[in-house]
Amino acid sequence: MKKIYGECVCGSAHAPVTISMLEAERCHVALERAERLDGEMALWIGAIGPIEFTPQRETARSFTARFKQPLERAIIEHFNV
Repeated sequence: MKKIYGECVCGSAHAPVTISMLEAERCHVALERAERLDGEMALWIGAIGPIEFTPQRETARSFTARFKQPLERAIIEHFNV
């Protein structure tokens, strides 16, 4: 499974993350450290972002990010190569 490094942004909080299973509608996100992130959230994948999403919490350090707008195919292909 390919891992992509990125950043999760929530208000003024920033948390480094590892992204996997990147698809047009969602991806899996693992926080590098336990962070309390609430409210509107966005994801940066490399220099691409902010990508707004709704989190679906799995554990204290991981969740599925469901994007508010689907990602373009070119973005998915670029990061899944």
